[in-house]
Amino acid sequence: MTMNKPHPFASQSWLTIPFEKRIKNPNDELVDILVSLPGCLALGEEFLNQSRLELTYTKSQLLDYALDLISRLDNWHERSYGKVVNPNSQRYFGIPHSAVFTAIYDAANLIAFQLLVLVSPSTGQQIERIHFHARSILAADAFIEINGAVAPAGGYILMVFPLKVLSVWAPLAEQREYAVRKLQNWDREGEANSICRFAAPVLLGSTTETAPSSVYYANVAARVHSCCPL
Repeated sequence: MTMNKPHPFASQSWLTIPFEKRIKNPNDELVDILVSLPGCLALGEEFLNQSRLELTYTKSQLLDYALDLISRLDNWHERSYGKVVNPNSQRYFGIPHSAVFTAIYDAANLIAFQLLVLVSPSTGQQIERIHFHARSILAADAFIEINGAVAPAGGYILMVFPLKVLSVWAPLAEQREYAVRKLQNWDREGEANSICRFAAPVLLGSTTETAPSSVYYANVAARVHSCCPL
């Protein structure tokens, strides 16, 4: 997603051959879903750039793709952590590991539901899910920090992904700004090869200036925020 192109590991060969002699664990199954996200986002970008005469087929494709992603994600959550929580409730985590992977699940859902709003009339339930998943990422981040598992020293650098998604796709500006600040704080060393620099939605070359980036299909997210404010 950092390169704004479909992931090569989304091919059927990559999803099956490496696991012929080893059964996939829940984390592997979640990764299988995540590698399909760039293809869905590429379709969203194509939808935004087409003429009205070309929109119908792509719109239908994107709608089906987003609904399929949501279904696969929720099936994964139900198998791994139980039934999906009511959007009006608040998440609770047992250990930092579950908080990280739940946040990754929330990040993928946040994108899928935002794309769904882009191509179909939004419902109250869809909007509730968007806000729920954004809040859940923040809750996971707070839980991990309280429990002393702060990246990178705590080993939970995987939180970069949900925070990156939050910084681009969250429905509220303050949520996006929080994620940007958090990624910047993790990049205090200013290293050129920092994973936070690579994954963050802004150029982190200066502590006083930031510049927007197009990674994680930020252009598609910006269109969603402008035409479908939540």
